[in-house]
Amino acid sequence: MLLHSRIGQRFDALVTGIGDGGTWVRIFEPSAEGRRTGDFPELKVGQLLRVRGATIRVSSPASQ
Repeated sequence: MLLHSRIGQRFDALVTGIGDGGTWVRIFEPSAEGRRTGDFPELKVGQLLRVRGATIRVSSPASQ
């Protein structure tokens, strides 16, 4: 199923990174990673949480 058809749905997610650029989370089904936005309590890498798909921006690796 395409990700854009899942906007607004909730997903189980794992915090994969935290930095000045934001908090990064990975969802498992469908497999995807993205930046979590908004004002939230402090999170830790490895923490499990629920997220809602809001927007999708697809990028590809830089060509070599």
